[in-house]
Amino acid sequence: MTDELDYLSLEETSHDWRFEVIHDMASNKKNGSLRGKQFKSEDSWIIGVYKQDSHIEDTILQFLICFNKDGDERYYAKIKVEMNECAFKREKSKSYEMGEIKTKFLTKWRDEFVKNGWVETRDSSRSAPHNSISILKFENTRKEEVGYAVIEAAQSIDEQGWI
Repeated sequence: MTDELDYLSLEETSHDWRFEVIHDMASNKKNGSLRGKQFKSEDSWIIGVYKQDSHIEDTILQFLICFNKDGDERYYAKIKVEMNECAFKREKSKSYEMGEIKTKFLTKWRDEFVKNGWVETRDSSRSAPHNSISILKFENTRKEEVGYAVIEAAQSIDEQGWI
């Protein structure tokens, strides 16, 4: 998985950013809960990117860098509000404040991110509570373009904070 991120200039961001493999199909073959509808291919993967010590109570804002070979072999990044705990032990009842955090993020960052190619994700049709809420998405067929978009966004967040 580290080969997938070799091209990123991580030294351009603060040392507080952490990268972790959230889903790698090759190592999660037996865990159907991580596959989802869109991650069935052997080459699909998700890497979480978050800033250490930037959680808000029980939630955290983070980037996901994803590769989905199923269909059109696309790379994308998402900005999400997530519960700051193990996915298998989440207490959904804690997540009611996620919508407010999403709104605060968009109030501060929508225009800047959209002018840089990010698009707003649609609101979930599920009612609260949620394990996570997507905020913005950046899509491209080249992983380098997605990586650069995340690094540029992380630099802005280093300077001005998430919300």
